[in-house]
Amino acid sequence: MTLKTATLRDSTFSKIQTALRFKRFLVIIILAQPLSLLDAKEAPGQSTPRHALLQEDATPTATVTEFRERRASVTELTRSETAALLKEDKKRDKTASEKIRQANKYRRAAKRGYALAQYNLGQCYKNGEGVTQDDTQAVYWFRKAAEQGLASAQNTLGICYKNGKGVTQNYAQAAIWFHKAANQGNVSAQHNLGVCYDNGYGVKQDYTQAVYWFNKAALLGNVSAQYNLGVCYDNGYGVKQDYTQAVYWFNKAALLGNVSAQYNLGVCYDNGYGVKQDYTQAVYWFGKAAEQGNAMAQYNLGLCYENGEGVTKDNAQAVYWYRKAAEQGNVKAQNNLGICYKKGTGVAQDYAQAVYWYRKAADQENVSAQYNLGICYENGEGVTKDNVQAVYWYRKAAEQGNAKAQNNLGYCYRYGEGVTQDYTQAVYWYRKAADQGNASAQYNLGICYEKGEGVTKDKAQAISWYRMAAEKGNAKAKKALKSLGIE
Repeated sequence: MTLKTATLRDSTFSKIQTALRFKRFLVIIILAQPLSLLDAKEAPGQSTPRHALLQEDATPTATVTEFRERRASVTELTRSETAALLKEDKKRDKTASEKIRQANKYRRAAKRGYALAQYNLGQCYKNGEGVTQDDTQAVYWFRKAAEQGLASAQNTLGICYKNGKGVTQNYAQAAIWFHKAANQGNVSAQHNLGVCYDNGYGVKQDYTQAVYWFNKAALLGNVSAQYNLGVCYDNGYGVKQDYTQAVYWFNKAALLGNVSAQYNLGVCYDNGYGVKQDYTQAVYWFGKAAEQGNAMAQYNLGLCYENGEGVTKDNAQAVYWYRKAAEQGNVKAQNNLGICYKKGTGVAQDYAQAVYWYRKAADQENVSAQYNLGICYENGEGVTKDNVQAVYWYRKAAEQGNAKAQNNLGYCYRYGEGVTQDYTQAVYWYRKAADQGNASAQYNLGICYEKGEGVTKDKAQAISWYRMAAEKGNAKAKKALKSLGIE
């Protein structure tokens, strides 16, 4: 299950969604966005960050001034178009005026000590609605409301402290305010406090406490908490590992549109973790997440199309999804897309494009891409033939343990291709690959022992390595054994 191991690091705070109206005394819940958990469909031991704290990200709209500048730049308009623009301009002016009036109303009430008005005025300053945007003033009014016990203000003030917006960043203060709001039942604060405990932000790291707060928020329908609780069950953080429970919570969050939960649910179905293996369901959930732009889901969906798992085999669709993921920087998708271009699978054969995508992945230290790029340089496919560059990329991959690259690097040393001939180095790299079971390297090492190249001549050792290679079906090794009188 190392495939599903995730680290609890590099968390960031999610969006605040606030639209409070003073005269109606409404409080909008602040939700946190999660990050993804599982990494590759076929490669164990890789992960992406799992928990996210809160982020503020207001959607900008055109100002009245911007609109007027836009209108002034239009020189040729019909009468109806002009009238429409004037009408839209007046509407924007009216909206701006209304926001100013609303902010002034909040200010009058805030000065009289009304907590919700203080909170709403803080939101006005945070978003620059009806007033000049000012994070310091936003914090001032959030604090006023928070000190009166308004849970939403306490949670928002915690976010300000965590992000260092309008106040010096202070995780301990963030945790204190999250705790105050969480104890009042504020669901977003409960989730945020869980993230603090999970990552040790302002409190001592405590997975049990993280699960406690995630569970509280999850039961109240917080989608981020549901996802994070699934991660905890999946990895056994703060709770006994339970894949069935992980699937339960991933499913809850996935149905509410959480992209990371959708991806992870796809991985569970793909591998039969906590649920009966079902490639069709895996494709369904990978598709849901892929359509939302999740790069790993796009990559895995490409694999499903390439292998015909849960969907009719379709190389063109595989290329489509590999490209989507590759363009987002997914290293495995970049390598796979390079392979498709080299072989002409699902796309017209194009060695130059193969090299382009191999290089993208190789520069990110992808070992397979480094090996593949070495092959291209050795054979002059998509690039000018260059043995020195071939050796460079073989070495990069070989040092990461790629057996094929180790064997090829040994070959380059033995024959002096792209590097000074050195039998000792040839034996060194052949042995590295042979010890991993690479049949070609075992055969090559046998030759070195038979001829005494880089090692003391040793017929018994030669036979031993030939035999290992022959047992794996290596035809040359079988022939070598026969020449030595070994059947």
